Amino acid sequence: VLCLTLLSSVASAWQGGRQIRATLMLQAERIAGSLAAQCTLALLSGSADNAAEAVNATLAFPDVLGVEVRGADGKVLISRGRSGDTDAGTAKLPLGPTTLHQTYLESETPDAWQFVAPAWTKPAASPFDVVAPKEEFLGHVRVVYSKDTLLRMMADVFLTNLAIAFFFSMVFLVTIRFLAARLTRPLDVLS
Repeated sequence: VLCLTLLSSVASAWQGGRQIRATLMLQAERIAGSLAAQCTLALLSGSADNAAEAVNATLAFPDVLGVEVRGADGKVLISRGRSGDTDAGTAKLPLGPTTLHQTYLESETPDAWQFVAPAWTKPAASPFDVVAPKEEFLGHVRVVYSKDTLLRMMADVFLTNLAIAFFFSMVFLVTIRFLAARLTRPLDVLS
């Protein structure tokens, strides 16, 4: 019963950990995408002052360890907090800046994720335009997101599941022992 309790706690914690991981990764992805959208003016003008407020707001999130904004040429516009694990020159864009439009996980270490979100211009379409204006790649932002919350929540889930399972297994064992004693009492009296 105790082995079954331990196995069910581990399985439940593993499943809960997978769900927590997916949720935290989605949250980090959205933070990076939001920062990229807020930094388009800074990337257009090449001014770090235009991105400073958005970068500071992003760093205010509890698990954000570092932020970096790079132009299309690979030059760092602004970098705060922990820097990511990248080459000194340019970012590692898997599909190239002409095709990549979504935030993606660039790298993962045992203690952090590193997300990259491309920044594109959003040209306004006019009814008088014969050809629709094309988007232009401005650069990208990199967000380093800590796994501390993930590890803490997984430990909490495991300990909570273990405590609940242990409690119910003890209740189960006491109940079985009581029922076994009641059922075997006539045999004890007879003997």
